[in-house]
Amino acid sequence: MLSTITFNFCSNLQAQYPIISDYIFNEKQENISDKNDAVYILRIEQQDDTTFINRFYNVMGPMIYQETYKDAKNDTGHGVFCWYK
Repeated sequence: MLSTITFNFCSNLQAQYPIISDYIFNEKQENISDKNDAVYILRIEQQDDTTFINRFYNVMGPMIYQETYKDAKNDTGHGVFCWYK
């Protein structure tokens, strides 16, 4: 019983945000259309009316960075900025 409650509580914390768009890039970080040549992925999610999260991933590995902006144009920083090595 306890594990079920814990699982339900934890799954509620991991809410998914609506994905606005996904972009794929080659090794030179140029936007491409053929997903077979993709080396990086940029996923843009909208958390709420004033929070847009950009997450940049290596296709075969971990997240490279996350940036949070106030609008979809990425004009104004608004929250967490993380860069990973």
